[in-house]
Amino acid sequence: MKTRSHYKTEGLSDKQLEVFDLLDFDPVVTEVLFGGAAGGGKTVCGSLWQIMRRLNYPGTRGFIGRFSYKDLQETTIKTFMQMWEDIGRLNPWRYSMTLVGNTARFSNGSEIVFRWLNTSRTQDPNLGLGSLDLTDAFIDEVTEVPEKAKRILLSRIRWRLIREKPALLMACNPANNWVKFEFVMDKFGRPVKLPEHKRFVIAKVDDNPDKKFVRTYKTQLLKLMPNDMLRLLKGMWNIIDNENPWFHRFSEDYLYDELVADPYEQLAISFDFNVSPCTCTVGQKIDGLGINVLRSHEAEKGTTGLMYEIEPFEYQNHPGGLVITGDVSGNARHSASGINKYGELNTDYGIIKEALQLSDRDIKHTNRQNPRLKYSRRVVNHAFHKKLIAIDRMNCAPLIGDLTTAQPDLKDHIIKSDEDGMGFHHADNFRYLVHMFFPKGFKDINFAADLLDLTMHANGEPAPGAAEVVADVPHNIRMDSIR
Repeated sequence: MKTRSHYKTEGLSDKQLEVFDLLDFDPVVTEVLFGGAAGGGKTVCGSLWQIMRRLNYPGTRGFIGRFSYKDLQETTIKTFMQMWEDIGRLNPWRYSMTLVGNTARFSNGSEIVFRWLNTSRTQDPNLGLGSLDLTDAFIDEVTEVPEKAKRILLSRIRWRLIREKPALLMACNPANNWVKFEFVMDKFGRPVKLPEHKRFVIAKVDDNPDKKFVRTYKTQLLKLMPNDMLRLLKGMWNIIDNENPWFHRFSEDYLYDELVADPYEQLAISFDFNVSPCTCTVGQKIDGLGINVLRSHEAEKGTTGLMYEIEPFEYQNHPGGLVITGDVSGNARHSASGINKYGELNTDYGIIKEALQLSDRDIKHTNRQNPRLKYSRRVVNHAFHKKLIAIDRMNCAPLIGDLTTAQPDLKDHIIKSDEDGMGFHHADNFRYLVHMFFPKGFKDINFAADLLDLTMHANGEPAPGAAEVVADVPHNIRMDSIR
């Protein structure tokens, strides 16, 4: 019998190992949903799991299914064969495998049946599965499959069971259907309390052990529409079409590729202080007019953890100088902000000043309290409406997610739920940034918009917004080159 230590030699990620352990060694768990971001190695995990069980347990029968015949053939089976070529032949018994029709037959008597699970393909009420006796099963992209197919398949897992329990693995990207409601959250967004025989393992792109693939694939996903990007990049299940956005003036028109930092303009970093995650947004006000939002950062372990996250960018060495703003709670002493070198409770702003080598005059607040949300909503949306904000599409993905999905309650507050990963902390530090650059709100915004319009029309050009103004500033440099 193979153990977890053996699986490590096969190059599995920690999440893939967790799935293997639950299905192979946990005495109670019989159903696992491995779901979330694209590129997290879900199909690879299911294929390897089936291969290893067939090699380890002669004479058993597995199942791999997907909704359509075309996808089964062109993606799932293709991945399965790649895994066999890479790993399957390295089994210590030198068992062989041949794919005949829709069945993979192993020389030790084991086999894997491949089937598509489209309910319209047959009049058989059992979807053609009624004659099967299975040891275990893997459903790829289960959100495409009817719930009925999953129930029928479970009823067929009853033959030569390993450790006397059925085992079903399901993999998918987030979707708003029965899979979400059964394993992740209900229709009201509340987390599902799973029975002891079911587990949900979250998949993320970064879980893929192939780091070169991760870097390339993340670049591709960042180019998608915000909602699709959040589903596939971050594996978020609570993303739905937002019919009542808090940032109702935000749109794709304000996203740009590869905005650059002007070395002669001051950089601003706006913070929202939380233990998990602590977040910040980096931006510039260009020529006193529009705002370029250049990068979003987030990290665990509070402000100290975030300082480690942004350290490689060396923002404090920016030639144009650096200013800090954010949540006024950063001035309070509390245990989450850490201990200073004198053994005293530090403030969040104290940690930032020390890490970035700043003084008190580099910390800016528009008021002694955070701007009221109802007023803040109107101001920020007005700045969008006047085309004074440009956001870097690639480097501000978490912020874009907040701008796209945040919704208001009856008091115009943002509806938040940290338990569901919807704390909207990037939205908060973005608001603080806008208020710092436009401290008089509508008056400052209207003045900047009128001046921008006059400036651009004086050159015989339309007034397109902040991003194009940056293009006319000499000696611009990329954010990742600030050292």
